[in-house]
Amino acid sequence: GTANAIAQGVGVPNDIEAACELIASEDKMIKQLDAIKIEDKYYLLQVGIGIESATMQNTPRRFKQLAGVFAYVTTAIKEAAEWEAQPYTLKVDGKTYDIEAAELVIANLADVGVMDLKWHEEIRPDDGKLDIVIVRAKNILDYGKVLTALTEGKTVSSDYIEFLTAEEEIEITMSQEKPVHGDGEVLEDVLPLRASVAKGVVPVFVPSE
Repeated sequence: GTANAIAQGVGVPNDIEAACELIASEDKMIKQLDAIKIEDKYYLLQVGIGIESATMQNTPRRFKQLAGVFAYVTTAIKEAAEWEAQPYTLKVDGKTYDIEAAELVIANLADVGVMDLKWHEEIRPDDGKLDIVIVRAKNILDYGKVLTALTEGKTVSSDYIEFLTAEEEIEITMSQEKPVHGDGEVLEDVLPLRASVAKGVVPVFVPSE
């Protein structure tokens, strides 16, 4: 991908030669990664609904090739100026929450996917759980506070970001459909969204701990 977020999140080098050296090295271990399962497909990094998905959808491929992750940043600023929070019904392992949010993210890794930002250091891809990130921004000033919390590593204490954890299933319904993405790709016809925790389904070579 543009940011190689999954590789960075598990410690695999971005450089292809270095990654191959890791595979050939004795200084490695196998990590069994969980995944987000939606219908018959699996996603390793995250699945999101809302402004981030609109950013993915509306960033031209040529712009991404030229500007890399900064292409996403530019589009996100434009989207934030006009985006409105939406009501969602969220069911996590059978418990229902009625919320209003600008973005819902089902996260398997801590990494946001741009600029080395992290949702929460405790989100791990091999713990048999999925984390739900609820971004409650309502205007561009709120988005600025969300970005500040991300850059300062203070998302847990932020008034604009909330976390839930799922061990089995997540269901998301909404009255007005919004863009959905999975690992950076726009997903079609997946709402209402039903996701489950696929535990330890992807073995990956990573550096020894």
